[in-house]
Amino acid sequence: MSKTNSGSYLKFAVLAVIFSVTFFLLFLVGLKQNRTSVSVMFIPKSESAALQMEYILANAERLPGMLSFYEKMIASGKGSLKDSYAGLDPDSRKKSWNQTLKTRRENRSSINSRPVPAIYFS
Repeated sequence: MSKTNSGSYLKFAVLAVIFSVTFFLLFLVGLKQNRTSVSVMFIPKSESAALQMEYILANAERLPGMLSFYEKMIASGKGSLKDSYAGLDPDSRKKSWNQTLKTRRENRSSINSRPVPAIYFS
């Protein structure tokens, strides 16, 4: 092998490694999933609401998991929110949404937390 051929192979190998590392890093950035958590504190404003607080909190826990909540949230975005589950039948949409969103009550308090995926605006 001549010296010029080995030099061109070395240049090719260096460029191949650089491109491979670059594409690998870009691939890792594409796999990144952003998540956030929203905490909501419910404070009763009347005596009757205070007496019914357990029912109010139970409803607040269940509401975000409903398909109608998801559809209203997408509709209220007026095109700025991406419907990740478009094209699926209603049962599949609800199942997918409920796998994405989890609601829990923090230590029997009046605070409900919802870790949610980051919503990208177009």
